[in-house]
Amino acid sequence: MLINLIKNELSKMLNKKLNVCVVIMLLFIIGTNLIYKYKLDDIGNFKEEIDYRKEQEIYKNKIENCTFCTVEKINEYEYMIELNRIKEQYGYNSWQSYVFENILNFEDQSYLKKFKEDNWKSFVYDEIEKNKNNIKYIEMLNYRLNNNIKYGYDYINKAIDNYISSNSIEEEQINKYILDTKNDINKINDLRGILINFFNEYEILIIVMLLIICGGILIEEYSHGTIKQLLILPCSRRKILLSKYITTIIIFILLFLFIFLFQIIIGTMFFGLQSLKIPVVIYNGTVQVYSIYKYMLMILLGKIPMILLLPLMIIFLNNITKSTTFVVLFSFVLYISSKILIVYSNMESMKFLKIFMNIHWDISSNIINKIYDKNLNISICICVLYLIILSIICFKKFSKTDIKNSL
Repeated sequence: MLINLIKNELSKMLNKKLNVCVVIMLLFIIGTNLIYKYKLDDIGNFKEEIDYRKEQEIYKNKIENCTFCTVEKINEYEYMIELNRIKEQYGYNSWQSYVFENILNFEDQSYLKKFKEDNWKSFVYDEIEKNKNNIKYIEMLNYRLNNNIKYGYDYINKAIDNYISSNSIEEEQINKYILDTKNDINKINDLRGILINFFNEYEILIIVMLLIICGGILIEEYSHGTIKQLLILPCSRRKILLSKYITTIIIFILLFLFIFLFQIIIGTMFFGLQSLKIPVVIYNGTVQVYSIYKYMLMILLGKIPMILLLPLMIIFLNNITKSTTFVVLFSFVLYISSKILIVYSNMESMKFLKIFMNIHWDISSNIINKIYDKNLNISICICVLYLIILSIICFKKFSKTDIKNSL
């Protein structure tokens, strides 16, 4: 009988026109986001054609019309004219553009011949001579020479720059991993990057959808007068309420799976599947390497407490109020306040905030970083405690509700 009740609840949810409209709107948002990322280049900038010749003319006109310009300002304009000329001749992402912007002394005209001859190594040797005491910098210059890495704006060069400027062991080790394996683990405009950011980008939308679809799952029975028809069925009130709780959990999971699969299908059309071979890299004292599949599974496992507790809170609120608006708003605030409460709960004067369940219902970071400590045990215990207490209150309240006076 419980299974039939759940099927009935799911059927009612899926037949609502509003819910279908909400799903379509969400798919539109996801599609727009994927198109946006498709238009990004490998370094996260928009792919756009820039007329560098026109840019040169703009700065030439500035010089001609700059009657009272200082020498410094004139030099700045001349620099921009030459930079745009180099970008036009060699390309925006060329090693020549990089060297001109980051290394070159503009007044030294010897670069013209080196640029033309593709002699990027001469700039490496010059930098070695100038920076003999900078160990990290020398290490990376030698890395360039040994691996034949030209200057540029690609992920390898970005990792080299980040390694040199790194202020922490974590940043240093992550960038060293990129250089050793030549895996672009920070790329966002491919299928792997999209999946890694799936929960960060879409979790809040999934929560909103869940609240719209299930926010009044019990209240609507009262407002539509269908609660009597439900109660005359040959099953206990406990089973009726349990069916609504399980239905809410199923809807929650289905939303995750549906949007995740939609991302994979559309993402594959735009970006292909090759990026899924690149692992996810986490630093936790040492470099931890996970496949994208294992990484996503660990995050999902870490969100199980929230998947169980948020639907239960929705059912609980449906029991104590007859306002769907209140249920939706309260549940949404409960979700969005979780990260704020985590920050404040670490303050000595705010330790009492740790009694709230929404601080503890996402333990994915513990699982990914393999932090199995006392805090994780406390989080699990608090979530279980809330699960038990809210369940008892819900079932007792619903069992004793006077339906005649509630309609």
